[in-house]
Amino acid sequence: MKKLLAITITLLMTSVHANDFERPIQGITKKIIKDEVHETTITLDKSTVRCSALGYGSSELKISVPSLEWFAIFDHSNRDDKGPCVTAGMNFCTDTDDFRLNTKVPDLLLNPEKPTEKINVRVFLKEVFEDAGENCLRKIEEHVETVVRGIPFTHMRVKSIGTLPLSECHLE
Repeated sequence: MKKLLAITITLLMTSVHANDFERPIQGITKKIIKDEVHETTITLDKSTVRCSALGYGSSELKISVPSLEWFAIFDHSNRDDKGPCVTAGMNFCTDTDDFRLNTKVPDLLLNPEKPTEKINVRVFLKEVFEDAGENCLRKIEEHVETVVRGIPFTHMRVKSIGTLPLSECHLE
């Protein structure tokens, strides 16, 4: 019985920590170094919900999330003076920064009777080591995830933090 309990605990601990290092591509290792969720209330109006190509090259649905200014390490703003934002992608917008007619986004998100929404925002950092011959490239990725009225929104920033000798990298 003790042996069965020990095996069960070992398997549980292995599965709990299996995602600490992620190896989706040979020569690249990613480790989550911060993973936090915060609750915030956002305003949903024509100034905070928009289609914009700024920062992406094609028009995407964006929502301002001011709390990212304090809860994120990187700046998630896009040169539009609207503050930090998250995106739901291109499926909701036209090339001219308008909402697509076949979506319910304006009705769903821009409801004058419910101009605010309480949301949970997940912010997590990954340390990334990428094999580059005799060295490795080291980067930090910061991911933001949330759901607003049933629509998933994300954002990511990446910062290179240098090159290390291969022997110092976590590429096992």
